[in-house]
Amino acid sequence: MDNRVYQIAEGGEPKPITLGAFKSVYYRCNYSTIRIDNKNYRYAKLNVHPKHTHLLVAVLEDHTKPLPPDVVTTICIIDSKTQSVTTIVSGADFYAFPSFSPDGTHLAWEQWSHPDMPWEGSEGYIDDVAVRDDRGSLSHIAYVAGKNIDISVSSPTWVSDDVLLFTTDETGYHNPWTYSVTSGKAKPVLPSPVDEDFTQPLHRLGNEYSAPLDLHAGRAMYSTLKNGGIAMYIVTLSTGDLEEIDCPYTDIQDLKRVSDNSFVFLASRADAPQSLIVCVLAAGGKSEFRELKAASADGVAKFPASLISVAQAMTLTTEDGEPLHVLYLPPKNPAYEAPTGERPPCVVNSHGGPTGHVNASLDWSKQYFTSRGWAWYVMLSEARQIEAAHGRLYSGLTSTTEEAPAMAASTCKFRVSASRGACSVRFTRKRLEGKWGVVDVEDCTRAMQQLSAKPYSLIDPKRSVIRGGSAGGYTTLAIICFKPDAFAAATSLFGIADLRSLAKETHKFESHYLEKLMGGTLEEIPDVYEARSPVFHADKIKTPLLVRHLWTP
Repeated sequence: MDNRVYQIAEGGEPKPITLGAFKSVYYRCNYSTIRIDNKNYRYAKLNVHPKHTHLLVAVLEDHTKPLPPDVVTTICIIDSKTQSVTTIVSGADFYAFPSFSPDGTHLAWEQWSHPDMPWEGSEGYIDDVAVRDDRGSLSHIAYVAGKNIDISVSSPTWVSDDVLLFTTDETGYHNPWTYSVTSGKAKPVLPSPVDEDFTQPLHRLGNEYSAPLDLHAGRAMYSTLKNGGIAMYIVTLSTGDLEEIDCPYTDIQDLKRVSDNSFVFLASRADAPQSLIVCVLAAGGKSEFRELKAASADGVAKFPASLISVAQAMTLTTEDGEPLHVLYLPPKNPAYEAPTGERPPCVVNSHGGPTGHVNASLDWSKQYFTSRGWAWYVMLSEARQIEAAHGRLYSGLTSTTEEAPAMAASTCKFRVSASRGACSVRFTRKRLEGKWGVVDVEDCTRAMQQLSAKPYSLIDPKRSVIRGGSAGGYTTLAIICFKPDAFAAATSLFGIADLRSLAKETHKFESHYLEKLMGGTLEEIPDVYEARSPVFHADKIKTPLLVRHLWTP
């Protein structure tokens, strides 16, 4: 855990290529460097130069100053020969996806600055790369696409020496575009926009949802969210033709090219745990999916298939008449049967992250409860699945025996578009602007009410409970404060109780995120922050509440 970058040869041992760290004292031309404490440097998205393999480009975070708002993010060149680190791009608040062109003559990247999140407004750039005396430098920056506040770009990927592939939401949804180095122009790949997002919001570096396939034919592989599930497409870049592949999965991440006709990815299903999958594209026939490795704990694979509850897609309505897409998981255990006419208890687990999304993938913590007589509903959102809550990963947090007698787990998300059940990050953002703590609370309770009433009559409203962590914990606390009769019990896991404190103390990535969700800064609308903070309304709580904190020494 020394935050150094390591290199390993086949059969060898890892060797650090950054001994301590070096901080540049130049901008693009002066190569003087100074040694600093390496533990303050953190690297991400390493990309090796295709010809000068001792040079790597990476996103660099400098944590020399202790406060989160003071973290400095740049793009750097790491030289494994000299073990030096040199800043080559700076000035923006954040950077992502730095990558060399196949011939190594250009560098592409994505950047954004406050008050934007990357899915709200971000820009793509390229620059010429010159390597002299084994050192790399940039010389001629060129704008690709995107616009602060208004238009976002994502996932810039080289498909040839001249063509950069990326996505942008300029037309409302993140569709694929290309940029030509020769012409200096960007253009959409598809003949007309498609109401599906061909990427996911960038809450963490690393996940990729597209992969170039055949550099000669100009094809790329994409995963999108469609009708509450996953769609896979082969896109021909020259014509914009879309070829949909029959896909049995509910979630796909980390697409990587293997050959012109094959790629690998992480995939989940409604009835099987996440696995590493290779897909071989069959000419004129059905593509072959083959499991390489399953992520399954000891004993999990023995869980009887007869107990697995598969999510059922349903469409409800919001208060203003917009569609509210729901995944409902009924209780399932063939060894037991409920008394005639009795409806099951149900839990809403409000997922962390206001712009998050959940899918129908198998989750063993959910199956624990559905196999024991609990129902569970999941509301989808515009933004595709984001496992992060407020920019941090909260995986592995499952229900405990402490909660089991009173609650089951579910996941609740907000907002869906009326178009084909597709998703639009921009649509979600606009509906939530200024209304976090209002529309999400209303949607959570409304979905529960509709599922308990005719024509559905699926759950028992008197035994419905709510649970959530982080932002989901905030929604949980807000509901039991402002709608005290909505649920029979509640659990808040490290939930946000004071929005004022969140505005003052959150990390740099989301330090301005709250302003748009609330409708202004804390200084501009302090009364709104206080009015929506559950800590000032605790006297209204009459719902049995379990509060758990996430604490680290």
